Amino acid sequence: MRTCSHLWKLLRLTASISLAGLLLGACCGFREMKSCPATVNVSRKTVAILPFTEKGVETDLSRELTVGTLALLRANTKKATLVEPSTIPPDLLTPKKPLDQIASALRADVVVSVDVKSFSTRPPHSIGITRATALVSCKVYDSGKLVVLNENWKIFYPPGTFEADFAEDEMSENVMREGLRKQVCKRIAELFYKHKVPWYEDETF
Repeated sequence: MRTCSHLWKLLRLTASISLAGLLLGACCGFREMKSCPATVNVSRKTVAILPFTEKGVETDLSRELTVGTLALLRANTKKATLVEPSTIPPDLLTPKKPLDQIASALRADVVVSVDVKSFSTRPPHSIGITRATALVSCKVYDSGKLVVLNENWKIFYPPGTFEADFAEDEMSENVMREGLRKQVCKRIAELFYKHKVPWYEDETF
């Protein structure tokens, strides 16, 4: 009988621990990661990264995003050859030629063009609400597949926040700006290499 009693207590304890684990996982959002393949395969290809722009012109922000994205690409696309933005002849950019013509002129397999439509650390007219949002246009010419990727993304910081969600705690403008900058660079760079995202996170965010 004593053995049965001990066994019953052990089963109850195990059940309690399992239930607690499930509740904790639900509260934390089950932050398992899912693997996402590269959208554009750049292995053994020459990739030209055009200088990013903000509403059609180069700005301090667009240069920061160019540098940040290049750093991620260098670290994660070892088999790709990157054409640095500073080496691209100005006559290809002003006015900007079609991406297939730029690819031909640079002998590149892939050409990446990014324009930042908006970049805000707070919603308009907000008081005490914290959420950073960027609207980014990304175009990718891939001669190998004869396709052109042309997408607009709305990107949030903190990551995983949706249209009506806001950060729980007040954050400084500098923290919000830097966080959003990193999210934008990550979103662009991850087009070109395998990566992981939280299971709940939609690739458009």
